[in-house]
Amino acid sequence: MTKVDDALRILFEAIGQRVTKLEQVNVLDCLGRVVGEDIVADRFIPPADKAVMDGYAVRSEGVQNASQQHPATLQIVGESVLGEVCRNTVGPGQAVAVATGSMMPPGADAVVILPEHIASYEVGEVVDVTVIGDIPIEGRSQ
Repeated sequence: MTKVDDALRILFEAIGQRVTKLEQVNVLDCLGRVVGEDIVADRFIPPADKAVMDGYAVRSEGVQNASQQHPATLQIVGESVLGEVCRNTVGPGQAVAVATGSMMPPGADAVVILPEHIASYEVGEVVDVTVIGDIPIEGRSQ
């Protein structure tokens, strides 16, 4: 494995110059420059948890033991639409339909992939959810 000092030496030899001082410049004048220190966001981006796949936003404890022989039965209580604040809350035995990039509803901590054979759903519909393998837990912004 290359040590940090060796990696920096190789890098600086490759670019032909070494950064010797830091200066502040307007962001519009940064083309061709190298950032001299870490840039840290002052807020979470995105500001809300987002679904990373199409499916049903659920409470993981309610589906973790689901299988083809013993599916979890959940009622769809709404959907989360891209670009809008999700006003539905996921309670026990409930699910909210989500699209990739839509806001995760309060109460949900996982998304179960939407089965390919389900082309549509109705709010209030009761669905059987089968989980194969690990439940993909959403990354949390906090």
